[in-house]
Amino acid sequence: MSDLLQNDAWLFSPWAWALVTGALALWLLVPRGAAGRWQRAVGGVLGIVSVGLLASRLPAIAAWTEAGIFWLLAAISVVSAAAMISMRSPVYSAIWFALTLLGVAALFLFQGAQLLGVATIAVYAGAIVVMFLFLLMLAQPEGHE
Repeated sequence: MSDLLQNDAWLFSPWAWALVTGALALWLLVPRGAAGRWQRAVGGVLGIVSVGLLASRLPAIAAWTEAGIFWLLAAISVVSAAAMISMRSPVYSAIWFALTLLGVAALFLFQGAQLLGVATIAVYAGAIVVMFLFLLMLAQPEGHE
């Protein structure tokens, strides 16, 4: 019996449960045809549980101010990425994508990688998101011609 517990030790790991609940949360948050509001609510709660499990196992870094800024930027990036894939409207997805990119660029700048931070803003947020929004505006005309 002890061999079974040693081989299945990953079942009791908070990392594994964080991964499973996070994957299930994203699956419930992805929009579907006739998905109910309860699925999105359960997905949001499971996402919060997953982030809590993940945060409980991460090591502390540097001073509390640096750690607070890092975790705030990381949370903005992760939450906006989850919101990006769970939106029904492509325009809202593009806006959340832009916020995700800004969060990632801020993380790069915070860690001292200025070139990567500026390149992320210039290339992705400055070019791809704007092109995506123009494409959406041109491809989905509404109203009378």
